[in-house]
Amino acid sequence: MEAKAEPSARAKLKGYIYYWYNQSLLLLDAFEAAMHRHYPMELHIGLERPFRMDFGTGWREYRAVVIDSNQPHRFDGSGGWQALLMFGPDGKATECLRREVLRGEGFRELDAGNLGPFIAAFSELKDRAHPYEEVKALFNDLLRSLSEGAAYVELSSSRMNEIMGILRNLPEKRMSAEELAGRIGLSESRLAHVFKEETGITLRRFLLWLRLMEAVKGIFQGMTFTDAAYEAGFADSAHLSRTYKMMCGLNLSDLLNRSPDVRIITCLDRPVT
Repeated sequence: MEAKAEPSARAKLKGYIYYWYNQSLLLLDAFEAAMHRHYPMELHIGLERPFRMDFGTGWREYRAVVIDSNQPHRFDGSGGWQALLMFGPDGKATECLRREVLRGEGFRELDAGNLGPFIAAFSELKDRAHPYEEVKALFNDLLRSLSEGAAYVELSSSRMNEIMGILRNLPEKRMSAEELAGRIGLSESRLAHVFKEETGITLRRFLLWLRLMEAVKGIFQGMTFTDAAYEAGFADSAHLSRTYKMMCGLNLSDLLNRSPDVRIITCLDRPVT
């Protein structure tokens, strides 16, 4: 396919962004990005029609594609809604996709015909915010489908429910691993082991993610980048922006400047109403 001109205007975004552990779903309308690479692995799905993507060899149309971490790419989905599912590169979901889908490649197109039920299900999420548990369950069902049901099994426990309850009720989402271990009644090393076993990521990385989410939500609520960064424990706004780009794969200032109609939902929020 011949390359088309770049979009002449960058429209305001609308949609929802869900975050849990080191995974996220960006459900956005008319979204595009210049050439970039990022820390998370990405599963990109066009919900209404194909989107255009370029991996350095020219534009092509895709309906669904898996992209490994640090794989350069740009995309133009300005024609409709898209679902971008993001995974930290050291989690269980990523291990599944790398082994079962990518098989040594930097990206791989998926057969959209096999994803029909999931495309329909993600499309139904567009009209309102949903509990993150509902979105996460759909996310995991898709992973099981891609791995023929065998490669990805999510764990859960009363201990993890206790941990999340403590974190959810913190007035400020800043707690060290040592403090959290003391609250739970475990040694710091045991807590770290339990958390990694349950979520696929380290506790310290999750606590960093927790501070990142607090900063992002503060900015959405009207705080300046600098104030939100300091309140969440980052050195400055540049440190906050670098951390967001590393962990979430997006330019934070660009996203927020274009996102008056985007709502953020995290695993630490109260139930969606």
